[in-house]
Amino acid sequence: MRHTFHNRAAQCPEAGVSLLEILIAVSLLGIGFTAIFSGFSTALRTIERVDHYAQVTDFAVNKLNELEVDPDLEPGRQLSGVSDSGLRWQATTALADERPALLGAGREQVAVHVH
Repeated sequence: MRHTFHNRAAQCPEAGVSLLEILIAVSLLGIGFTAIFSGFSTALRTIERVDHYAQVTDFAVNKLNELEVDPDLEPGRQLSGVSDSGLRWQATTALADERPALLGAGREQVAVHVH
């Protein structure tokens, strides 16, 4: 009994995947994954930044509302403090309109800066 071995590569030149094709495919996958993970990292940093801005904005609005109803607030006053979450704030008041309002006092302008 005689066995004959046939060279399949000689019969069909595209019979398999070459090492070069595998290296190119792995390189392209690596580049693709790097771009995807870089995008995820950037998105997470952006989400953290936007969350911080939202927290600061909410605090500033709440502080303005709090100062607006303060009966002891007078023009030319400077206030400052630190919130429970560690945000530092400064508020200054100024006389915005000297014409008397309904209650007999001028209108005040309040500026709040949050750091």
